[in-house]
Amino acid sequence: MIARLAFVVVFIMMLLSANKAIFAHEGRPVYIEATVSGTEVQLLWKVPPVLETHDVPSVSIENKDCAIHAVLARQPLFGAVIYKCKSVQSKLHIKIDYPRSNPVLSTLLFLKSSDIEIHQLFGPDEENITVNLAGNIHKSFSAASYALIGAEHILAGYDHLLFVLCLVFLCRDTRSLIYAVTGFTVGHSLTLAVAVLWEVSVRPDFVEPMIAASIIILAREIILPARTLTKKYPVLVSGLFGLLHGLGFAGALSEIGLPEQSKILALFFFNVGVELGQGLVVAVVCLILITLGYLIKPRNTLYAKTAYERAGYQNILEYTGVRTGLVLPIGIIAMFWLLERV
Repeated sequence: MIARLAFVVVFIMMLLSANKAIFAHEGRPVYIEATVSGTEVQLLWKVPPVLETHDVPSVSIENKDCAIHAVLARQPLFGAVIYKCKSVQSKLHIKIDYPRSNPVLSTLLFLKSSDIEIHQLFGPDEENITVNLAGNIHKSFSAASYALIGAEHILAGYDHLLFVLCLVFLCRDTRSLIYAVTGFTVGHSLTLAVAVLWEVSVRPDFVEPMIAASIIILAREIILPARTLTKKYPVLVSGLFGLLHGLGFAGALSEIGLPEQSKILALFFFNVGVELGQGLVVAVVCLILITLGYLIKPRNTLYAKTAYERAGYQNILEYTGVRTGLVLPIGIIAMFWLLERV
């Protein structure tokens, strides 16, 4: 009964998010770059591919003395326009106009001129952005902005989240879980750093299907009753697959952009945000499992002598079928992703 209930609940949750979950990195913000050169402003923007075409916002400069001089590109997810202004001295007004409403997308603004370089993250409710140019005659780097982007990326990146959940269900004790999560962290941090700092790129049409396949493989290993190498040494598997997921992080970060003068710092804080978001997910899931393990009575004496004495997060998973009931829908959704991405 508990196993069936676990399956139904998880499967319904997956179906509700399936239409969004096809995209691996929904945590990416709208990226806007404004380059001021004298009385000319070049405006460039990128929108992450998570919206229907009729919901994609338009981006424009709203200063009264600025007018469009040339349209370099205008596509649903990308645009580049040059504005001519009578003067750009104190403030620059940028408007993000959503046809209906902003779902939950943040906005990362990168503004630069001869004496200004600003990186700033704006929330989903901030659709009219005003930058005070006169008060920012310095280079500004927001560590919190990149940390927040990293946290949003892992929390809204459904494929990475499901892989981390599989690690929770795979590991049989707290120590092996800590090792496995650490291995995943080391793996994706390594490839993320190499890909960003040395500008190594791997085609997303290869990386994205492989990330989905990594979830399928892990889900299969969890369901199999045999004591496989993956179950004996989960840190090895999490580390290897972490290398693959790091390429996914790098692809998303490259679309956002990094400030040249603070590239290492931006990368570091982005990764810090990813780890904070990942740690939050693991902590919440383990807390839920621990609570359920204490609330639900054991079925037999053997269970009471083992799981309850350990008093760990695996209590509820010791029930026959519960682990499978939780992991099976994850594997089904990952298979759906794989078919969509190949």
